[in-house]
Amino acid sequence: IENELALLNLKQDSVLSTDKRASKKANKKVIDPNNATLEDWKQLGFSQKQAKVILKYKNKGAVFKEKNDLLKLFVIDEKKLIEISAYIHIDSTSKEQSGKESIAEVKSKSKHHAPSDNKKTIDPNTASVSDWMQLGFTQKQAEVILKYKYKGAIFKKKEDLLKLFVIDKKKLKEISPHLLIKPKQIEETERAAKIDSFELAPESININTADTTALIAIKFIGSYYAMSIVKYRNMLGGFYNKEQFSEIYGLQDNQKSLEALSRYVWIDKHSIKKININTVNSKQLAKHHYIKWSIANALVRYRKMHGKFQTIEEITKCDLVTDELYSKIAPYLKLHDN
Repeated sequence: IENELALLNLKQDSVLSTDKRASKKANKKVIDPNNATLEDWKQLGFSQKQAKVILKYKNKGAVFKEKNDLLKLFVIDEKKLIEISAYIHIDSTSKEQSGKESIAEVKSKSKHHAPSDNKKTIDPNTASVSDWMQLGFTQKQAEVILKYKYKGAIFKKKEDLLKLFVIDKKKLKEISPHLLIKPKQIEETERAAKIDSFELAPESININTADTTALIAIKFIGSYYAMSIVKYRNMLGGFYNKEQFSEIYGLQDNQKSLEALSRYVWIDKHSIKKININTVNSKQLAKHHYIKWSIANALVRYRKMHGKFQTIEEITKCDLVTDELYSKIAPYLKLHDN
């Protein structure tokens, strides 16, 4: 009877928890990002600081014509946009009231007929990685363009793009109908460059492929920290979560640099260099930053005694591998080479 009562209580708790989540979700109201208030953004799950960033961007004259325009904000990534999408409604009248096109923009658009394909028109001074990729660039090429932009470059005319080695005259001619450089945006970018380098970066940097030049573009990350980050990344084989940044020498005691790094980078876990636990020898395994010689030796001996590991989790059967150590080294191990 006691077991049945306990089971009944568990079910009731589960139902109550589900009801609370449903109630919380139901309490969210639909907003128009072009006239939303601080409280409107907060009720969608943003912190007060994040909501202020959105409003600051909006007050500079930004107009959200479609939901994807929100991706230009560093506080909103694709995952977050999907989460809040059901509560975002952009009213056509608010778009007109929020900001009308300048005469220069209208003239520029009239010179170029609407593209015959589905490629959208972008401003190279504010374009994100995904914006460049939809014009036919690879992710690596798009990151090269943004890296150049992060350094403070401003594109005042389309021909300025020829300074990039990933864009030649043929490519510029191909994408030219999809480029629109807004005079107002140039002024804002120049002003922002003097105030805050963060505003130059509409999208995060891939921490597992970035070089020191890209990292230096982040405010509070100078050449010394950039070299430390790359050095530690190479010791690990790549980062798999942002908590690892606090392990980097020099950054542990610099909260501003840690916050800046975490905010403006993303982690590509596919770039992590993994070790084949079924073929590696003790000496090679012990080279990994998280694995001591005693651990490496114990794992190789265990494999020789019991045969190849069938799962990564099986390494926990080795007495020296604690749960904490397993969580740290598992992302760097694999069972097969392909």
